[in-house]
Amino acid sequence: MDSLASTIQHGISSFFETGTQALLGFAFRLVIAFVVWFICYRLIKWFCKKPLLKILEKSPITHEVHHFLQTTVKVILYVVLFIGIINILGFQTTSLVALLGGAAVAIGASLQGSLSNFAGGILILVFKPFKKGDYIIAGTHEGYVHSVNVLYTNLRTLDNKGVTLPNGTLANSNVTNFQAEKERRLDIDFRLAYDQNVPHVRDVIKEAMEKNEYIIPERGFRTVVKDLSTNGILISNRAWIKSEDFWPAYFQMQELVMDAVATHGIDIANSQVDLHIKSDESRVVKELKK
Repeated sequence: MDSLASTIQHGISSFFETGTQALLGFAFRLVIAFVVWFICYRLIKWFCKKPLLKILEKSPITHEVHHFLQTTVKVILYVVLFIGIINILGFQTTSLVALLGGAAVAIGASLQGSLSNFAGGILILVFKPFKKGDYIIAGTHEGYVHSVNVLYTNLRTLDNKGVTLPNGTLANSNVTNFQAEKERRLDIDFRLAYDQNVPHVRDVIKEAMEKNEYIIPERGFRTVVKDLSTNGILISNRAWIKSEDFWPAYFQMQELVMDAVATHGIDIANSQVDLHIKSDESRVVKELKK
């Protein structure tokens, strides 16, 4: 009987001793985890607010994506810190990492289109094939770039319609940026009748082009014969302008050229078909004469 009581007493003592040690150990780990969390939390906030922002400002990445990258880096660091805290507390993190990995795969599969747009948006924001205010053509759409977001790019057409393009498609398509360079060439074409004096027309057009306020005088301008066809002589008027002045220069050039042509009585070619009849009378013509 005494031995049973002694065994029970020894078991209780061992239990409390072991429990106390385990509790003290967990309390110590809890204190360490709290200290690590407090210090790392402050460091993450400081790093994302100052050093990371300075790095992003010096990089070619546009300001539109700075906040997104800051938030992304902050979330990743917080996840790493959370896993580290769990590990310090003595819990197994293998299953947790596997669970997070599986969740990431499932989310990636369900958001495949959005992730494609996200990747395209990052490429556009980093390599900058165009920027806000540029006039671009992408596929069947064209207009001024109103905004470039992480997932979508918004255009404004000339008649003020809004067009939203997914960045995934945009990053993998051919894009023509009419304002990639500071200067671009303006071409105005029209056709002359074959009986017109081309040197005289060239002088008239030159005089008209000199009145265009948007032309860059240092680059000069030319009037050339571009093509000869059954529809007449194709005259091309070429001048250099600033890219942002394209449409005002284009409309003014059209008016100046047409006014000059009308004032000097220059004959613009019209589409026509010339019918040539052989001198030899055919059998059908002879029958008709009868």
